Amino acid sequence: MGFRLGGLRVVLDFTFFAMLGVFFSLEGRGEETGHILAALLIHELGHLAAASAVRMPMERMTFSCFGIELVRKSGVPAAWWEEALVYLAGPAVNLLCAAGFLCCGQRFLRAGAVHLVLGVFQLLPVGALDGGCLAETVLEHFLGPKRAELWSTALSAAVLIPLFAAGWLLLKGEGRNFTLLVCCGFLMLSIWKK
Repeated sequence: MGFRLGGLRVVLDFTFFAMLGVFFSLEGRGEETGHILAALLIHELGHLAAASAVRMPMERMTFSCFGIELVRKSGVPAAWWEEALVYLAGPAVNLLCAAGFLCCGQRFLRAGAVHLVLGVFQLLPVGALDGGCLAETVLEHFLGPKRAELWSTALSAAVLIPLFAAGWLLLKGEGRNFTLLVCCGFLMLSIWKK
């Protein structure tokens, strides 16, 4: 399912709707759901604004269970620093929003926390997260494609192994929280998908 937004083709994959269904069924309160969806939308608008600022023409934006993927028009080269700027823009917008919300007091604490968690999470140098794409772009510029892929995978593993350990400890702990473990599994899938 898709539509056009100006020159940009927006594609909504069925897995995106499945993920939303699971998310809404697990999430108890609508307030957090609204904050999360707003933070995700603002995050992607940050990417689009940066792409527009460096005049990087985008062909497609695909929403799936693995996130929202922006695809640049083929045959239109971009400098490595322009791609890096586009990858950084989404988390940067979330971190700026977090700072703004957190400065506004207790009433906006949840909204600020959502933006902060999303911004920091997306900066992790893992797989298809913005930090992973940023790391691969920079490494590719300095090391070449083959070595960049190897170093990028090693960097992802270096981040995921301690996160898996922390997720296991949380699962074994008193609260039996499995969220971090599931998140790590999801990140492993994103690396495999890539």
